[in-house]
Amino acid sequence: MRHIMVPRPQMDVIDINDKPDAFIPQIIATAHSRFPVIDKNRDDVIGVLLAKDLLRYYAGEEEFNVRDMLRSVVFVPESKPLNVLLRE
Repeated sequence: MRHIMVPRPQMDVIDINDKPDAFIPQIIATAHSRFPVIDKNRDDVIGVLLAKDLLRYYAGEEEFNVRDMLRSVVFVPESKPLNVLLRE
């Protein structure tokens, strides 16, 4: 599994405490579709933000809240074989 995982220091993450105007340029620059969302440090992943969910922000929804947009996180142990993970 290690050969397909991104090392933690190299992950493109979003801090839940940042405003959308602060992290949207990062989303555009990296062009990923999913971003781990952290709360102050990289060890505290609280959810996953899908780039497409930001359309609500651009649509001008008055009460846009990133925390409400978060998807659940799936933690995968490094030792799990890839074929088992894909089957699950």
